[in-house]
Amino acid sequence: MTLAVSSTDQPAPEVTLHRLDGTPVALSALSEDRLTLVNLWASWCPPCRREMPVLEQGQSDYPGVRFVYANQGESAEIIRGYLLEEGLRLDNVVSDPHSDLARALGGSGLPTTVLIGRDGTLVNSHVGPLSRASLHHFINPHLQE
Repeated sequence: MTLAVSSTDQPAPEVTLHRLDGTPVALSALSEDRLTLVNLWASWCPPCRREMPVLEQGQSDYPGVRFVYANQGESAEIIRGYLLEEGLRLDNVVSDPHSDLARALGGSGLPTTVLIGRDGTLVNSHVGPLSRASLHHFINPHLQE
């Protein structure tokens, strides 16, 4: 599957996500003025589950990158239960209850990861789970921009 977006200077979609307490938050607010990795995932998705520890470690390995985890279609209760059960400490976990972000990106596969540049444009995208090495290759070219 390919995303309908290209990775060259296309603005990130304007979508509203929800913090786990129900508070709405715009994707643009989460990615403002910082290189931001946005991972679209679900707890029922085996490849998503496999890559979560890689992304959790990535938060430490790439302190200049904001990591955002946009759960697709699950309730806050399910999300919290999954994170607790797996012992994951993820920054910026949000809910996308109607999969608006996935739809805006033109994709339908999980996991999907996009990288948003400091200027709010999409600079990279990847469909499928990321390994530690592929995460490095996904992020590293954009760290100095």
